[in-house]
Amino acid sequence: EYLKNQAKETGPQFGMTAADMLKAYQLMGSAKPELLANKEALAETTKEAIILAKAGKMDLAEAAKVTAESLNQWGAKSDQARRFINVMAAGAKEGAAEINEMSGSLKASGTVAASAKLSFEQTNA
Repeated sequence: EYLKNQAKETGPQFGMTAADMLKAYQLMGSAKPELLANKEALAETTKEAIILAKAGKMDLAEAAKVTAESLNQWGAKSDQARRFINVMAAGAKEGAAEINEMSGSLKASGTVAASAKLSFEQTNA
């Protein structure tokens, strides 16, 4: 019930229908299953992925995936999603790579960078 209400409330803010928002929640839940146990965190993290998708002009499924993978690689909790998407957006704005290109790089190097104790910000610089 909470997610349905959030979908009705949040969808129009992003130019989406409630059904689109529910699908977005499903995408994020698939990408980061531990969020399924915390509907508030799922809703908030999904909002951040939508923002990333719009900023990066990318598919929502890809934005949800890169958000979840980045959080997972650095062992970050979902409340860090905004920080992570802001870093990616700033990197795309200041650098030569677009967000979708950065997501491929993060997929390949993120776990190694995190295990080398490099921050998400350092890895995206």
